[in-house]
Amino acid sequence: MIPTPPLPPKLNAKIRLSPALTATYGIIALVALGAILIAAKSGSRPPQNALAKKPKSAVKKIVASTPLQGVTVILDPGHGGIDSGSICSGTREDALNYRLTATIGAALKNAGAKIVYTVRSKSLNVNLEEGRAEPALIIPEDARLAYDGTTILGNKKSLGARAAVGRPYREALSSEQKRVGSGLYFLAVHHDENKDVRGGRIEYDNRGGDPPLLALVLTQRMSQQTFDNKLTSWCRKNPDSRHLWVLKPANNPIPQRALLEAATISHPKDRDLANSRQFRWKMANMVRDSLVECEKTLKKGPVAPIRTASSQSPSQSPSQSPSQSPSKISLKAVPSPGVRYDRSLIAARGGSHGADSSKTLRPVKPIVTAPAVSGR
Repeated sequence: MIPTPPLPPKLNAKIRLSPALTATYGIIALVALGAILIAAKSGSRPPQNALAKKPKSAVKKIVASTPLQGVTVILDPGHGGIDSGSICSGTREDALNYRLTATIGAALKNAGAKIVYTVRSKSLNVNLEEGRAEPALIIPEDARLAYDGTTILGNKKSLGARAAVGRPYREALSSEQKRVGSGLYFLAVHHDENKDVRGGRIEYDNRGGDPPLLALVLTQRMSQQTFDNKLTSWCRKNPDSRHLWVLKPANNPIPQRALLEAATISHPKDRDLANSRQFRWKMANMVRDSLVECEKTLKKGPVAPIRTASSQSPSQSPSQSPSQSPSKISLKAVPSPGVRYDRSLIAARGGSHGADSSKTLRPVKPIVTAPAVSGR
C-alpha cells in the first residue's frame, strides 16, 4: 500500500487554524447529502398523480379487462356431501358440478367479479387457469353449507340455506342497483340425467313470473355453442320453467337467478365432454360473457317483461310490452352485437319446460317431459 504523503506544513497548519472554514465545508456537505437523499427518495416512486396522467387508452384497457368490476356472483354447485347427485357409468355429478363451478369462478374473477360460494369444500379451492393442465376431479364429500356450516342433505331446508346466502349481498346493494336489478347474480350449476336427450339447458323458477334476463341471455348464448359436428345447438331455445327450491322467490332474494344444466351426463358423448377442461372453460367463458351483457343491459334501466302472444291483448302488437313506461327497456332494445333476441325465448307459465317443450337439440329419442317440481 502506497503511503499518503502528508500535507505541506503550512497548509496543514492553515486547516487546523481555520475552524470556521471547516464548519462551512461541513454544512455544505450535509446540505448536498440531504439533497441527494431527497432526490433518490422521490425517484423511487411515481408522483401521486401519476395514475391520473395515464393515457386514456391505458385506462380503457384496464376497464375492458375487468368488465365485471363491482359485480357479485353467487355460485351454487349442485349436490355435495352425502348427496352425490346423478352417477352415470362411474361419473359423479357432484364432482363435475364443483369443478365446473370452480372454473366459472376463476373466469369471473379474471373479469373483476367477486365470487361467493354457497358451500365450502376443498374441491372449490383449486388453482385453475385456462389452457393449463388441471388436477383430477375431487369428490366433494367434505362439502358443507356456507350459510351455517351444516352438512349438505339435499332436502328443502338445505336448498333454502343455499339460497339464503344472497340475502346480505342483496341488502348491501345501492338503491339504484336494486331498482334496475344489476350488480348481483345467482347461478346454480348442475349436470342433467336424461337418457333421451343430449346437451344442456337453462332453468328458472316460474313462481317469480317471467324469466329473468340472466336466464334469457344464458339460453341465447348457450344455444349458440357447438361442441361437436353432430350438434348445431347445445340447448333448446327456451329457458325451462320449473319449480326449483333453490330459486324459489321466497328463499332466494336475488332477481337475476338461474340454474345451469351444463350437459346430460347419461349420454356417453356428453359425459366425455363434461369431463374435459376445454368444455368447462368454454362454458365458463359463456357465463362470463352473459353476465357482462346483462350488466350492460340492466344499467340502462329495468327490463320490462315481454309476454308471449297468448298473454297479450288483441290490441297489442308483439313488439309492445303491457306497460309502456319510458323508464323501462324491452329485450328488443338490448344492445348485443351478433345476438338477436327472439320472443320464442320467453317461456309461458305453467308448463314444465315452458311453451316450446317439443323444441330441443337433436334428440336421440322422443323427448320425455320432466316433472314440474324439482328438488333443486
